[in-house]
Amino acid sequence: MLQKKRLGVHIFTRGMKGGIRSINTPIYDISLYELLKTYSNLQMQKSFQTINIPKLPVFTTEEAIKQIKDNFNQINDWKDINELIPKFYFNKNMQRTGITGIFAASLELTKEGEIKILQKELFEKIMIKKVSNQ
Repeated sequence: MLQKKRLGVHIFTRGMKGGIRSINTPIYDISLYELLKTYSNLQMQKSFQTINIPKLPVFTTEEAIKQIKDNFNQINDWKDINELIPKFYFNKNMQRTGITGIFAASLELTKEGEIKILQKELFEKIMIKKVSNQ
């Protein structure tokens, strides 16, 4: 826009319109490399295909929090978190997602002060217990 002719600088008005039209002919200054690169970018965008990744069944933190809260009456004493994983997550492919979901949920509930977590030694079982309301 700054390269166009400006009124009062390059173009001056006169009292009566004379029917003169200004002719703007653009001058393009671009190298062959820039032209080919832009063309190839446009072609790549056209040929780009979207990838649909199927949603895998996972045991989410929200589901695990609900699972722990549903079993609050069973965890008045120390209980292994693996016992809270629903039975359908015990096949070989789903076991990790069940453990991960319950562990993340137990950390969240500990932060909220609803349960306590205990692990006696490194790589030992993780135990949880409901905080008693006193």
